[in-house]
Amino acid sequence: MEGNTKASQHDLAFNERLKGAYAAKEDGTTALNAGKLREAIFYYKKGCMYLGEYISITQRRCSDAFVDMLVDRQNVHTRPSLSAERLKEVNNLYVALRNNMAHVSLKMDRYSDAVEFATMVLSISGYEKNTKALLRRAKGLAYMGDLEGAEKDLNSLECYAAEGSTGVDPMVGDLRRFVAKKRRDDDRKDQEMCRKMFKS
Repeated sequence: MEGNTKASQHDLAFNERLKGAYAAKEDGTTALNAGKLREAIFYYKKGCMYLGEYISITQRRCSDAFVDMLVDRQNVHTRPSLSAERLKEVNNLYVALRNNMAHVSLKMDRYSDAVEFATMVLSISGYEKNTKALLRRAKGLAYMGDLEGAEKDLNSLECYAAEGSTGVDPMVGDLRRFVAKKRRDDDRKDQEMCRKMFKS
């Protein structure tokens, strides 16, 4: 009897948290569409906090200190286990929230945040080939000057597109051109620096 009561309490808690996370995602998207980027990030992060206790430790990052604090307060032995179907729903929603956070971070020119949020998605088992996360991480890396890292993600995107039936996102070509231009600019700066050194 006690086991049934605990199970029903876990079901109620799960449904409430899932409902809260979906509502936060919707509020975040409304804020994003209204151009309220900071507000959008706030709501997306709130959605992640609703899901925190269902996300395994390996899927979270230490920089998510507030989410970690909330989750770690709960004894790991009392953490409810989810069915495969529920876990998939939680992961899909969590991935959508983190991808949206990466998207908003790019709009705010917070490239390191975008890279971090996209990497969170790619660190979840089964989501290593998530194209949105790879594309957003590639863009963040490119704008941070990590051209090799950006090219690696772009190569992965092209490889995964070739494996599947979907075409390559047009943004891949745009980013390739951006990376190539950045390389040329960097080479030009290096050459100018060398010339100045030899003149003096």
